[in-house]
Amino acid sequence: MDYPDRGFDDPHVFLLCWSVAHQSSTEEAVRMILDTVVERIRGVPFVLVGTQIDKRLSMLIEKYDSSGHTKYTPMPLNKAESFAKRIGASKYLECSEVTGEGVDEVFEDAFELGHNYALEQLRGYRRKMSAAAAQTPKERKLSCITQ
Repeated sequence: MDYPDRGFDDPHVFLLCWSVAHQSSTEEAVRMILDTVVERIRGVPFVLVGTQIDKRLSMLIEKYDSSGHTKYTPMPLNKAESFAKRIGASKYLECSEVTGEGVDEVFEDAFELGHNYALEQLRGYRRKMSAAAAQTPKERKLSCITQ
């Protein structure tokens, strides 16, 4: 999978959204996406966002098809949080577009993480520039008076 460089020029936060509705293939898909973008987001805080949490309860209720076989298994919250830690996510959040639960929190927390990261980058840049200026001998301006 090859992603264009658009959007990766100078990221301050990276959101990786995935559905908690189907546990079976989501972990593999998340790892594949991270492997693809890891070089572009190295050091940048990233948030793993579990979506479709409204389906978690309904799926537990409707877990079996008419023949009694398991149709699907949603990702439990504790397992999702553990997975987020294993892959190095700065934070794990969940939301539902249907109910609106958690949506504001996702954007507020992402903004806060990105803002703090940008401030850290700026402070680091200023320290680097100050150190470089201290090492460079200052040139004296000589005045020349002629008549």
